[in-house]
Amino acid sequence: MGKIIPHTVGLASCFFCSITDGLTPIKVDGGITLEIEEVSAGKPITVGETMLLPIVRTSISCRNVNSGIVCSGSKNLVGIVIISPKWKHAINVAGEEVPIDRYTEQVPELKELLQGM
Repeated sequence: MGKIIPHTVGLASCFFCSITDGLTPIKVDGGITLEIEEVSAGKPITVGETMLLPIVRTSISCRNVNSGIVCSGSKNLVGIVIISPKWKHAINVAGEEVPIDRYTEQVPELKELLQGM
């Protein structure tokens, strides 16, 4: 998925697996902040001929604090794409139907998956 990239922040080094092809450090108040966000397709669940494909947002943030570093991350469900031989639907976390295009723009591999079905 990504690669291990060391980054020096203050006196500490932050080693973690990047979820993108590269990291962009952002200068904040004289320090350095690393913020990464990615929307991707989760592990599909198949029930009979119907596939449920979760769409998830993964966020990672690292910032220097005094002479150390604080890193945090989260993974949250954004929506679900429901695929069956007869129809394709997408719903958000509130349970409202949304256009599938909303997720295919954010998750390129989803478009490829939908074309193959």
